[in-house]
Amino acid sequence: LWHLLATILVYRVAFLTTGRLVAAWTGAMLFAVLPAHTEAIGWIQGRTDLVSTTLLLLALLALLHAQASGARAGWRWGTVGGLAFLAALLAKESVVPLPLAWGMWELSAAGAGRWRDRLAAMAPRVVPLVLAGVVYWLFRRWAVGDLVGFPMSLSPLPLRALALFFVLAEYGRVLLFPDLGLNLFRALSVTPTPLTLAISLAVAGILVGGLVAAWRWARPLFPWVAWVPITLSVPLLFILYAPAPETGFMTAERFLYLPSVGWCVLLGSLLARAVERPGRMGVSGWGLATLSGVFVGYAGLTLLRLLPWADAAELYVAMKAQADVPLAVRVLVHNNLGKVYLDRGEFAEAREEFQAALRLKPTYAFAHNNLGVLLIRQGQPVEARRWLETAIRLDPTYADALGNLGAAYEATGDLPAARAAYEAGVRAAPRAAGLAGGLARVQA
Repeated sequence: LWHLLATILVYRVAFLTTGRLVAAWTGAMLFAVLPAHTEAIGWIQGRTDLVSTTLLLLALLALLHAQASGARAGWRWGTVGGLAFLAALLAKESVVPLPLAWGMWELSAAGAGRWRDRLAAMAPRVVPLVLAGVVYWLFRRWAVGDLVGFPMSLSPLPLRALALFFVLAEYGRVLLFPDLGLNLFRALSVTPTPLTLAISLAVAGILVGGLVAAWRWARPLFPWVAWVPITLSVPLLFILYAPAPETGFMTAERFLYLPSVGWCVLLGSLLARAVERPGRMGVSGWGLATLSGVFVGYAGLTLLRLLPWADAAELYVAMKAQADVPLAVRVLVHNNLGKVYLDRGEFAEAREEFQAALRLKPTYAFAHNNLGVLLIRQGQPVEARRWLETAIRLDPTYADALGNLGAAYEATGDLPAARAAYEAGVRAAPRAAGLAGGLARVQA
């Protein structure tokens, strides 16, 4: 539902900025079926991207109305835009570049006259955005304790600049030629080689050339050309601030949900120009067939890529098959897949996955705890104690492991040991109802 609402708003803002029905419709349809959106739509963690993008598009729509209105109506629409921007920030702060992106619209619409008059005309749109940003940062300061909170990078500035354009190239590839399978947790290594330098220079040239071409021949599209790099600026801060980015940058498709709005409007405009009937309204027959083929192909690939998200076990199996998954993620995948099998009663498969996680990371307390739970469910509480005690030794505040150890002692009739384990668990997690219930049961 959030994605559907965002698609409708993409259509509306595309129509207001391009003034062309076919371009707006094509851009919105591309946004609806874009394969790069599967992670944001299929994964509950991507819901924040859907919500924040929808609210930001609502803010952009209000700002466009404010730009086309008089002074009094402009302030009303600008206030709506500021409130929507604040709501988008509260959903996910990666939408923070909106004022910079909106500056592209102000720049492309700027006319002649004194600069003071131009600033006064911009005030109904810009002031609410700035106030929304200030309110949000005050909230952030109150909730988080600081305004930024990123560790500074140890890498030299030229390497960080190289990484920025190289990752932009990777995101562009995902938008245009998405992977057939999952694209989760891909570590993109950035090292100063002739290939990475050539790709980075090519991306920089394409961006500059696109901005110049749009400014000269298609001014309404100028803001949309700048939209993708501007809205990707927050995810790309991980390059600027993550220590030693040359060791690997984590790319995520859900970061593309907001930037893809500009991509779809641009691509929709280009496709519309190619398929519109010269001098007449509507689309030619071959043009309609071409658009239909693009939409059906993208929709089919999107549905194919969404299949693993329908079942937890299928998702983790697909993640296991994905190449270049970092070690920490592979450990997590094996452990989580084992938990799925454990809940289904497939004990042999669960044991295999927990042991695979421990082969990769022998000190992984969660897998030790889960193997203990597995043995308890198989009626072997004595054997389970060894795994649970190891988990607690690795993490003395692991409340779940303490509760499970209490259950193992309780099952063998060692009530004093069970009481001690439950009490330690309650100290670690005072609000855990299961631990308190186990302690009360043993005391009784």
